[in-house]
Amino acid sequence: MQATPRFAGCGAYRLGRRGIARTVGGAVAAPQQCAAEDPAYVIYTSGSTGKPKGILISQGSICHFLRSENAILGIQASDRVYQGFSVAFDMSFEEIWIAYLVGATLWIGPKDITGDPEALPRLLAQQHISVLHAVPTLLALFSEDVPSLRLINLGGEMCPESLVERWSRPGRQIFNTYGPTEATVSASLARLVPGAPVTIGTPLPNYGLLVIEAELAAGATPTLLARGQTGELCIIGPGLADGYLGRPDLTREKFLENPWSTGYYDERLYRTGDLARIDADGQVVCLGRADDQVKIRGFRVELGEIEALLAQQPGVGTIAVLLRNDSGIDQLIAYLVPEGGLPVDDLPTRLRKALQARLPAYMVPGRFELLDSMPRLTSGKIDRKALKARPLAMDTHGANLESDTPENPAESALFVALETLFPGQPIRRDADFFVDLGGHSFFAARLASALRADERFAHITVRDIYQQRRVGAIAQVLQATPQPTVQQAAWTPPSALARWRCGLAQAAVIAVGYTVMMDLMPVAEAQRWGAVLGYLALIGLAYSLGNYLLVAALKWLAIGRYRKRSEAMWTPFVWLSEGITSLYEGMAAPNFMSYLRGTPWLPLAFRGWAARSAGACTWTPPTSPNSTA
Repeated sequence: MQATPRFAGCGAYRLGRRGIARTVGGAVAAPQQCAAEDPAYVIYTSGSTGKPKGILISQGSICHFLRSENAILGIQASDRVYQGFSVAFDMSFEEIWIAYLVGATLWIGPKDITGDPEALPRLLAQQHISVLHAVPTLLALFSEDVPSLRLINLGGEMCPESLVERWSRPGRQIFNTYGPTEATVSASLARLVPGAPVTIGTPLPNYGLLVIEAELAAGATPTLLARGQTGELCIIGPGLADGYLGRPDLTREKFLENPWSTGYYDERLYRTGDLARIDADGQVVCLGRADDQVKIRGFRVELGEIEALLAQQPGVGTIAVLLRNDSGIDQLIAYLVPEGGLPVDDLPTRLRKALQARLPAYMVPGRFELLDSMPRLTSGKIDRKALKARPLAMDTHGANLESDTPENPAESALFVALETLFPGQPIRRDADFFVDLGGHSFFAARLASALRADERFAHITVRDIYQQRRVGAIAQVLQATPQPTVQQAAWTPPSALARWRCGLAQAAVIAVGYTVMMDLMPVAEAQRWGAVLGYLALIGLAYSLGNYLLVAALKWLAIGRYRKRSEAMWTPFVWLSEGITSLYEGMAAPNFMSYLRGTPWLPLAFRGWAARSAGACTWTPPTSPNSTA
């Protein structure tokens, strides 16, 4: 295939067993046969220089990973798997491709409920989902259990022990996976049980985990550490990427020759940048990052990339961005010292808008802390530990605008909930929940949950917050009176007398038909053909009338009178209705209705099926076996 105009100037990258070669210009030939070293996909992750890193994964790596991980998870063809991750996040491959591998059912959740902690668990239960892949933060927000779940696979960020205690059930397995994109989704897996420490477990089949000295000079040979010692975690195995697209310097830094190699698939090792140790039982305990890379909501983020963009904005002097956990939610906090002489009243709002134009939503800090001076170490570097221990100030910079005064109960409840999520910030009706207040998907879920705790506002959803965005518009949705739920009338079965009448009528029809047939035989033997034709006409009429009465009787016995109601698919009511309709179409009842066309008897015939009519009726026979009257 020819290179498209959009990528014509970019050239092409070819993945080989020994590295990534760049082919500049020219056509890109479509592979005739897929080989293990052929590219499968490219995922870009955050880079400390402000330039994202492209990681190209081969066909062999992803295919090996799917079989390796499922050898532990044990997802089966009988499972129903929920798919909710974006395909930009490689945990979606666990959802989609493992389900395809084993022939499981994949249920793709509606986009508007993927982050709703109240609607999502209810839908998972309704769909009988048995396998859930999720980040711990989302699972922690679920408002109720999902009884159908037999397997929960967590990953993307650290899992708290309290979450394991809450979600453990007899017959339910909970796993914790670990692995960077450079190792093809995951490289290790731990079975989590209540009361036991949360670890990242042991390597997947054919993978390996090593702990080396964290301080490794360029070109030096790594030193392997003993169990119990803390160092940098490294990964070996067939899942390693060949390197970074167009970044040979970074590839040489992160992908090293493995001095302990025993074969082709462990020739290289990947330095994760995570600190870890291996305990006495062989379980790997991850202790966080050795650099400034973090994970938030399952996405890997280089804090230096955010700092580099903030440093380019007018009014910003010294800057530091940290990840903090407040009230159980991970949140990025930007600490900055403004440049002297420039106004700071609206600085957080301007900075947030500038970042939203350049970065994905999960990389935009939720709070901006303005400082008089930045704490420093004796070396002159920023003291990040002191910043993390520092209590968050009331975010009143730029808040000489006072909060609006609530004018109705809906606004009062909304303002209180927003003040809890964004302490110290002015709550104004024209403020955008995402742009001005710094909200994100998890805060939207928390806001909806807090508001629904009041039965007056039980109709609010996360989707309303995304659609309305501005505080005043959200308040209007709260204030609007929800449409009352129509109470469905209870179905009253036919009386015993009606059932007996129908039964006797059926018996009479059968008796009459049998008698007519017995009388017809000697007439036919005597060749009295005029009488035979008369009998046949009577038989045809009796057969049509009998079928009509039979279907009508079955309808009254099984369903009674049709009433306005709402029924889910595959309920007994729907099965009975479809069955009776099919029986009607397969018998001669349509012919009987055709006989009555244009007569005053047609409305009465319709009433026999509990259909309402107002005088004159017309009848059009069904045109196909699946059509109904």
